[in-house]
Amino acid sequence: MRLARILAFVLVALALLAGYNTYSARQAEAARPYVGQEVSIDGVPVHYVEMGEGDAVVFIHGAGSSLNDFALAGLLKEAARRYRVIAFDRPGYGTTPRPRDIAWTPQRQAELLRGALARLGVSHAILVGHSFGAQVAVNMALQDPSLAGGLVLISGFYYPDPRLDMKLTSALATPGLNEALNYTLMPPLLRLFWPQMMEDIYGPNPVPALFTPVMQGMTLRPWQLVAVADDVSRLNAATQENMLRYHGLDMPVAIVVGGEDRLVSASYHSERLHAQIRQSTLRVIPNAGHMVHHFAQAEVMAAIDEVAHAETQFATAPARRPLFAEAGRRALVPQP
Repeated sequence: MRLARILAFVLVALALLAGYNTYSARQAEAARPYVGQEVSIDGVPVHYVEMGEGDAVVFIHGAGSSLNDFALAGLLKEAARRYRVIAFDRPGYGTTPRPRDIAWTPQRQAELLRGALARLGVSHAILVGHSFGAQVAVNMALQDPSLAGGLVLISGFYYPDPRLDMKLTSALATPGLNEALNYTLMPPLLRLFWPQMMEDIYGPNPVPALFTPVMQGMTLRPWQLVAVADDVSRLNAATQENMLRYHGLDMPVAIVVGGEDRLVSASYHSERLHAQIRQSTLRVIPNAGHMVHHFAQAEVMAAIDEVAHAETQFATAPARRPLFAEAGRRALVPQP
């Protein structure tokens, strides 16, 4: 009898906690002005922003953030000075929903964004991906090489990683358990450890002052945490499938990474990818971490411009690959 009462108390407490977390998430959404538009692909309303004119540059964010991350970094406005800029919220982030009846692998997300670009009349673009978004960008290029005029890959994850935290996240991402944890216990726990999390994500650089409590509320929405866990759980399988295909990326590829990234090893992922893609260039930014695009905007824009210029050369050169390959092996790793 006593055990039944304890169990009932726990269930009621968890239900109340889930209700409070959902309420807090809705409050954060209400406090954040909606900017942008939607395009429906296979019944999924994909949220995006668009600005500028010229050749298309598409921004794809990482896990745990949204297209707003690129806006805060100043990249969208800067790129819009000379390009047609489109940035998407991936499924489960920002204001794009994540239907549960779809397995949202990086490959499936790539198909969704390709469909969105086609609906927007974009048949050729430079794809810029950060973190998990880099893997989505790579999949878009592998699925439709004619779409990708070039790739700019920032702090990306490209190879299966045996890290313990990824194995744990994958175990907790089991359907049912994922939702149960992220609607109840995880939001308050993550608030408790928030300062350390931000230090790991942004370090060694400071957390931007623009990262407000409303943004924290958006990041800790239960359904977005579900998306993060699901994304992380699918990374190793996706990279296992793709790692032998990277050499077939027959377009300009610029790789940008922080030399002190605490989340994704620069040597294990970015430097290894650079060695595998003959025509790629590599920028290792000293004294920068995983969010390198917030602190090295000029380097990221230089990579975009470099790819745009090289893509023009690729289109006219009789032997396309060596053209960018020579550039890729010259002093393209900035020194302190």
